[in-house]
Amino acid sequence: MRSSPPGKSSDSRSASISTRISKATSPRVPGLSSPSALRRSVGPHSHLNNDARSDDDQHRTTLPPNPRMVVIQMKVRPRNIRNKLEAGERAYGFAVQLPSPDLVEIAGALGYDYAWIDAEHGSLGLSEIRELIRGADAAGMDSIVRVADHEPSFIQRVLDLGATGIMVPHVRTVDEAKAIAASVRYSPLGIRGACPSVRSVGHITTDWTEDYTRADADVLVFGLIEDIEGLVSVEAIARDGGLDGLVYGPFDLGMALGLDGDVSHPQLRAHHDRVAEACKAAGIEYVAASLEWEFGALNESGARIVTVAGDRGVVFSALSRALAEVRMAGTPATASHG
Repeated sequence: MRSSPPGKSSDSRSASISTRISKATSPRVPGLSSPSALRRSVGPHSHLNNDARSDDDQHRTTLPPNPRMVVIQMKVRPRNIRNKLEAGERAYGFAVQLPSPDLVEIAGALGYDYAWIDAEHGSLGLSEIRELIRGADAAGMDSIVRVADHEPSFIQRVLDLGATGIMVPHVRTVDEAKAIAASVRYSPLGIRGACPSVRSVGHITTDWTEDYTRADADVLVFGLIEDIEGLVSVEAIARDGGLDGLVYGPFDLGMALGLDGDVSHPQLRAHHDRVAEACKAAGIEYVAASLEWEFGALNESGARIVTVAGDRGVVFSALSRALAEVRMAGTPATASHG
């Protein structure tokens, strides 16, 4: 899977990340100069012998027990998709349009690897997105947010909330893809705004070098090919756009082609194959959406990231089936009134 930003080779980017990781130093908690100072100030006996300690040391005793570990636990999140791909396995996801963290947690309990949070068509604002990401974190799932457009400021806010990555609709050109790839990484690799006090770093950073280096290395960015212009340029977008993968959007493309939403039309299947082949040739991921006919061709398409189902469809299907089964069981006998 390629994740190099525009203008950077994967080798040079890896070297840059490795260099910055090596520069990551000891825990940086305000007022503490070293791990030993941290242990002295917040250890189990820190309340003893205050008269023998400096004013600065006594001030440090007001810190909560091991604050850095609390922050680290808050910002260490699943890395399911990358881990599965590195192990040669598929990652399976669940699409979410409804603002229900409970559904996300249920999906995680059933073994899904990621939540695809749909902020383009779903009824979700930033507060709802945050709670769905939090639900994914709690369930041990990655969170991929499909944003509504290419706006870098909104992409930044979603990533600051702790999303694993983003999915961007209507990618039509190489330049658009490059701009999207730049929006998810910090300078000098991209243009993402930096802030040391956001949820993605545990609400307050204790080692900014480590935090932004990890974020640049782990973030995932996918683009949707769902327009005629994007289809025409798909090989170049896959090869030169700097994205981690592409998703095929047959519904919008079908509307543009005058097929009225018939996602199983042979023409749309042929275009699907073109997108998948472009990903293979470029060495990036093809991400399969929740289309039944596509599931039968996962090996052919090379899809290793598969969105299996969505909340609306699952709820609709389950409720319809349950009602039909009860109706088929017959009408209860009329109660006798003596």
